[in-house]
Amino acid sequence: MKLATTAILLIFCVLNAASAATPSKCHITFRTAVNESPPLYFNAEPGKKAEGVTIDIINELKIRTGCNFNITPMNRSKTSQMLEYSQIDLAIIETRNQIFDKYARFIPVKTAHREFIVKQSEISSDTTPEQLLKDPKYKFLTLPRYRMFFKPDEQEKLDQENRFVTGPTVAQLFEKLKTGKNLVLVFHPVVSYYLKDSPEFKRLQDKENSFEIGAYYIPRRGQEKGIELISQALLNLVKDGTWAKIMEKQRP
Repeated sequence: MKLATTAILLIFCVLNAASAATPSKCHITFRTAVNESPPLYFNAEPGKKAEGVTIDIINELKIRTGCNFNITPMNRSKTSQMLEYSQIDLAIIETRNQIFDKYARFIPVKTAHREFIVKQSEISSDTTPEQLLKDPKYKFLTLPRYRMFFKPDEQEKLDQENRFVTGPTVAQLFEKLKTGKNLVLVFHPVVSYYLKDSPEFKRLQDKENSFEIGAYYIPRRGQEKGIELISQALLNLVKDGTWAKIMEKQRP
């Protein structure tokens, strides 16, 4: 009888240990904003599901965390408003910026060097990002209010010199870049999507300055475990190479 009891206790302990080793799932539905610009998000065609880099990332998060995501594509101005009034829970994938920092907490996932995109015909072979910033003839394309790829001193200088040119979407910024003169777009690696079949542009990597990519969330009681799982899953996506594979699949 003692032997049987001991065996039962041993089995119970093993099961408990196995259960403890398995990460718990969150079973929470997060209201999630995704940047509406390709390749991060492509509008769904009739009878098909939405696609894009962010959708692939979120699908991985569903598998790895058990969380659910109610996705709404929107521009950055709308995302800012939704974060300010706590009308969403998450914003994925986002570049860290001072405006969003006012309303939400940031989950840092990785860093990336910024890139300066300019027509090859408008620069010399040895032009540097620093020279583009200093030369008043070059103007910089940006979304309204969102200058997250510029340092504070750069923003102040370019503002004083009236060197910012705005556009409502990333796609429209690229159209301005193609048709305008002495225009520069400062962006990050997803710029590859827009530069395919565009040999007239040169990409100058700024190896001295980088920025953070990740997600924003609104802290809420009862969602702490879910946010913890999402944060760890995002870091694991980078660590195991899944993030890089998804980025490489940018749709032409």
